[in-house]
Amino acid sequence: MRKNIISSVFAALSIMLSACEEDLGEITFDEEPLMVVNALFEAEAESNVAQLSLTGISAPTLLCNAEVAIFINGKLTETVTSATDRYVIKSRFKAGDKVTIEATCDSLGLKASATCIVPQPLEITSTATTIFNKNVQGGRYDANYHMELFRRTLISTDNHSNENRYYRMTVDDNTMFFGYQNYSSGGLEDNDWSITREYSSNYYYNNDMALTDGQASTGGEAHDFIDWYEQAPNKYGIFRSSYFDNGCYTLKIDTRYEYRKGEDWLRQTTFNVRSITEAEYNYISGLQKLENYSSAGIVNNAPIVYSNIEGGCGIFAISTSTSITYDEYNLIRLTKDELYEINDKYQGNYAYTTQENILK
Repeated sequence: MRKNIISSVFAALSIMLSACEEDLGEITFDEEPLMVVNALFEAEAESNVAQLSLTGISAPTLLCNAEVAIFINGKLTETVTSATDRYVIKSRFKAGDKVTIEATCDSLGLKASATCIVPQPLEITSTATTIFNKNVQGGRYDANYHMELFRRTLISTDNHSNENRYYRMTVDDNTMFFGYQNYSSGGLEDNDWSITREYSSNYYYNNDMALTDGQASTGGEAHDFIDWYEQAPNKYGIFRSSYFDNGCYTLKIDTRYEYRKGEDWLRQTTFNVRSITEAEYNYISGLQKLENYSSAGIVNNAPIVYSNIEGGCGIFAISTSTSITYDEYNLIRLTKDELYEINDKYQGNYAYTTQENILK
């Protein structure tokens, strides 16, 4: 019986492949290349970068010596050329602007363009924090749970609209640990301190309704992995306003809370909510599906990454940002003023530890 089933499966696959060959016909690779425009701008940035390339069979080809023009509300604001594939844009944008990008390569006869409306920033109306124990799974192949200390940050927001809007949540967690080395001087000299800085962009969102797209957990467990047959995690932190109530919503963001009693330390955590366009939301959503496709099984349809570029492919979008930063510190030998003085002095001059950007 088992042999008959296996034979039937292979026969069905053979028929399917034969049908595919008949539908597709001869496959050639002589199509003209398309211009690829990758331009995700931030309205607050002093400059942004548009990257140009050409489609290829195995990898894109960098597109140099082209021209990029920016129009704001119908007026040309700048034209940029570059000897590399990176075109630095210095135009400044504000919410409500209608912005068009046009990329042209005369030598190849290629032109691509896209237009977007800069979205309104999301207003943060209030915040609150609480420290609690959370049940965390050990890892992908470790089914055991253990208790860890977490800080939950409740971020109340208001977009002053009942329209459907799109957002992206990021967290930047910076901690500086000050190890005292010189007990004789009692000062703030360079050789007095051994300084280590840790950075993480990790956070847990499994209790948030919008970030889980309606699949929020009601328990206290933080799942540390996703099996191949389960829904992929929201790695890029995108969400929609469809879960808002009259334009208002409270985000629930959990971050690990490390408290070291024997050291002076300063922890600065920035919660950044970016207002993004629908095009950027669709593009990031497509990237997420593409990243998970390799383990999704052969029966699933291949994901399509969204593009809003006319005459080519890629993405053009501009986002606005709202953020809030929490400072926490522990004082052993330093005063608060000394702690911040050393932090400012040693910015960029420290042992640097980076955790992977993997959201749970």
